[in-house]
Amino acid sequence: MKLLKILSLGATLLAVAACQTTRPVPPGMYHDQQKYLTYDDHKAMVGAIGTNGAYTYGWAWGYSNIDNALVSARKGCEKNLSSTEVRSECRVHFIGNQNVMSLSPDELKVAIKNYKAGLTVDNATAN
Repeated sequence: MKLLKILSLGATLLAVAACQTTRPVPPGMYHDQQKYLTYDDHKAMVGAIGTNGAYTYGWAWGYSNIDNALVSARKGCEKNLSSTEVRSECRVHFIGNQNVMSLSPDELKVAIKNYKAGLTVDNATAN
């Protein structure tokens, strides 16, 4: 039964990963994303991309769990959004080191569940 659960979660994770597309981000945001990736785990980045290269984001790291990191990152993005010309919605871009920017809301829920279970594309396929 446990093996079936692992295989099912792994297949779901692979399906989610296969659905991801690479959406370009403004050059400045790409640089900020690279910096974000150097921080400790239980981290999240939530951002909004406007027109003509405008963007804003909030990020959080070093939290005891991903839920708290997501709440903090979203608050940061929404706070920054009110002081910019960006009129887009704040969306989750990263959970941990996983780029989830292109996922649908349902796929994002699965990715967060898998993150909490310790599953990534790398270790889901190794089992």
